[in-house]
Amino acid sequence: MRASIKVGEIIGVSYGKNKVHFRVKWIGVPGQASEGQVGLQNMSPQKLFWDIPLPQSVADHFRPTVDRRRSPRIKCSLSVELHREGEPVIWGNASDISLGGCFVEMAIPLKIETPLTIAIWLGGAKLRLPAQVASTSPGFGIGIRFNAVSADASAFLEQHLLTMA
Repeated sequence: MRASIKVGEIIGVSYGKNKVHFRVKWIGVPGQASEGQVGLQNMSPQKLFWDIPLPQSVADHFRPTVDRRRSPRIKCSLSVELHREGEPVIWGNASDISLGGCFVEMAIPLKIETPLTIAIWLGGAKLRLPAQVASTSPGFGIGIRFNAVSADASAFLEQHLLTMA
């Protein structure tokens, strides 16, 4: 693998006529035996990808040396609104969320470091948070980093995440 990818990105992989999305779980270290290798997690394990039987799954014991996230992500399906100054509202769906950010599914991503306000529907309430685009995966979505979240908003989000987990 020689493409420029990052851990956590979602990529499309094709084999024959089959195409499946995978999340990058680890990347080999340059100069070591793992250089050029990546660990991938199939995002649609029920979908046929290979045309040959594969062996039973084996535990992957690879552990990245640095985890940038300060809090764990929780899988979800939450409606969100992305508000950029002077631009129309973009509606999306958050597929995972944490105290520090979320992943918003969208076909055409915004540029990295784009400032915005994200409104997340949590139960019957709409939580508005200052944020910026932290990563992009064209065709899949964007990673959002929450910025300067107030103590009240952080406590509300934390309480909601506890009920989701």
